[in-house]
Amino acid sequence: MPKKYVLNTDSSNNNKFPNSHATAEPEPPASVFTISDGEVAGYHINQDPFPLASIELQTANSSEGADDDDDSEDDEEEEEEEEKSTWNGRFEFVLSVLGYNIGLGNLLRFPYLCIKNGGGAFLLPYFLFLILLAVPLYVLEMSVAQYSGMTPIRLFGNIAPIFKGIGWSNVITCFVLNIYYSVVIGWILFYLVNSFYVPLLWSSCKNQWKDANCFEVNRTAPRPEYVTNCSEYQLFDRARKTVTETFYEKYMLDISSGVEQWGGIRWQIFVTLLAAWIIIYLCVFRGIHSFGKVVYLTVLFPYVALTTLLIRGVLLPGSREGILYYLTPDWPRLATLTPWIDAAQQIFWSLGPTWGALIMLASHNRFSNNIYRDAIVTPIVCSMTAFLGGFAIFAYLGNMAWKLNTGIDCIFKSGPTMAFIVYPDAVLNLPFPQIWSVIFFILLLTLAVDSEFCTFETMYQCLADEFRILKRRQWLSKLIMTIVSLLLGLPMTTNAAHYIYQLMDWYHVTLLSFVALVEVICFAYVYGSQRIRKDVEVMTGIKMTKAWDFYWRIPLLAILAGLLIMTLVSHKAPTYGNYQYPPGAIVFGWVLAATVVIPLPVFAIHSLLQQAYCPPVKYNSKTEAMRTLVTQTEEWHIRIRINSDGLVK
Repeated sequence: MPKKYVLNTDSSNNNKFPNSHATAEPEPPASVFTISDGEVAGYHINQDPFPLASIELQTANSSEGADDDDDSEDDEEEEEEEEKSTWNGRFEFVLSVLGYNIGLGNLLRFPYLCIKNGGGAFLLPYFLFLILLAVPLYVLEMSVAQYSGMTPIRLFGNIAPIFKGIGWSNVITCFVLNIYYSVVIGWILFYLVNSFYVPLLWSSCKNQWKDANCFEVNRTAPRPEYVTNCSEYQLFDRARKTVTETFYEKYMLDISSGVEQWGGIRWQIFVTLLAAWIIIYLCVFRGIHSFGKVVYLTVLFPYVALTTLLIRGVLLPGSREGILYYLTPDWPRLATLTPWIDAAQQIFWSLGPTWGALIMLASHNRFSNNIYRDAIVTPIVCSMTAFLGGFAIFAYLGNMAWKLNTGIDCIFKSGPTMAFIVYPDAVLNLPFPQIWSVIFFILLLTLAVDSEFCTFETMYQCLADEFRILKRRQWLSKLIMTIVSLLLGLPMTTNAAHYIYQLMDWYHVTLLSFVALVEVICFAYVYGSQRIRKDVEVMTGIKMTKAWDFYWRIPLLAILAGLLIMTLVSHKAPTYGNYQYPPGAIVFGWVLAATVVIPLPVFAIHSLLQQAYCPPVKYNSKTEAMRTLVTQTEEWHIRIRINSDGLVK
């Protein structure tokens, strides 16, 4: 029996889209139309393309009697929940994508990978994979998301039900990231608060938290002899510790001897973690309307701060040598697999394809937004920002190496070591170090919270699509999710915090290339690469070349498969200086990595069993029932027709 739908033509809703207008053919009764077999009948809407949010649909109850009024009220409440908000402007979307992409990995990890893999030579595989991996995946994800207006679980569940697990994989990826990434935000807040002390607490060993092995570097003049043995300055690999290392390990973390030694909760770290989640919640509790405004500050400020730090850095003695060290290529390094694997993994880690956030962000676009342009420009801008950040970082590292009269490779490390040990040490060489320390840690804070906003909102919207009750009180649902995430992060407020963080960060995205592989199969083969090109043309008027079909179907899949194999073959267990993680910790890491891919077979098997033994509708044959698992659902066709053409008879 055809379903009845009611078209809401309330003038207040139409004011959102003043260019749209409807004409009935013929005069319809009571604004009712019917949908049968995925087709829409009754109304013909003559208008420019507009997003699904411009009209509201509600299922008319087919039952009669006294319950109709109550059911109608329930339908109206559901209709209000169903309305999908859109960005107030294109720049909100672009800035949100940039904020999601330009995270700590770009500023702290990218320069380290350049040094590890041949300096300027690393730029070749990095920008090559930017074009070969990031841009094609961005075009795939963002185009389909904008065309459908759906978030990951709903999108994959309707585009091909057997691939619904991809959406759940996105949720788990974001969920795990939120837990340990918020801890880093807490550490940043800890350093930011301590940046206001005069003198800076990490400038001297003469503090209550001092260690017997703490030593201070003479910063009044460069060392007379050039240190060629990096072991004297190699972080974590010697008994003696610089004051910044001691501050990080003893004062902030009071780090234990191993991952098994948790100790107790450190109250100052718990307070900063709580503050981090309060900031995150206040920015996302109203959805994209709240953080859509926040990104104007949190995305634009890093560019101002980076430029300021770069200008100050290049004026320091030794900065030229630091920048040259950053850019000078060591081409023989490219003869090994390591630079190529690191470059591809950096693309997945820093640009975040297959995490679900890009789909969530693009699903809130207006239908006619030029998504093809945005999908190409945003990853390129992000990568160029990482490249710019490298100049600023290495200018200060060059000055630090000049003071110590040693090589940059002796002092440079990645991740938290770079943020909380190397740079705090570098600012001690500057006049008014408090100012530069505050600027740097505010920069890190804005970079980190932008990424956290997007992954948290992705997780919420996916779950809200599956469990509609979460939409009734968005602020309360997000508050509960915030509290749960905070509680799960408590182990990283103990003395084993750094070990747990490193394990989660090391293994979390190890198997994302497999998720990307399955996603490309779903988009390019099941949905169809030709349909994606047509979708882009419908939305933007841009005709994509057929070369995209070939690339998505063969080379992209081959690159992802090769990357997965090389990642598994070359994988090494993490270490922390001389500390080796026990077997139990390694097992935990691989279990964590597996949680990202487990939803793929679980939901595929569930779909197969459901269609085989208890299908929701009756089919003529088992073959027909199974075919529906790799075809678009009725909801997909309805929403797409509404999104693209309005209601067309």
